[in-house]
Amino acid sequence: VELWYAGGRNTAKLKFIIEPKLPFYYLCDWDSKGLEIYPDIKKNIFPNIEIIVPQEPIKFLDIRSEWKTKIDFSLFSNEAQTLLGKIIPEKWVEEESINHVLLTR
Repeated sequence: VELWYAGGRNTAKLKFIIEPKLPFYYLCDWDSKGLEIYPDIKKNIFPNIEIIVPQEPIKFLDIRSEWKTKIDFSLFSNEAQTLLGKIIPEKWVEEESINHVLLTR
């Protein structure tokens, strides 16, 4: 397992990395800011990257700032699109609360 931390919008350094041959994933807050970074990485740096979609139970929080990001739904799996439909525009999912099999041992 490798963990990479780009730190918020600091993704320019990813352009200097060779795309991994193994499956790899993007983990983020499911809010306006967190979800505007994923499409940029997928379209411009790593076309094979997939986003980690929170699994049930999902801890939804009330949004703290206006949802400003226009989502290109074509870059998300059907599962992710379903979740996006549940959270936009007034909810979000905090990264630290995400439940997913890839995050457990």
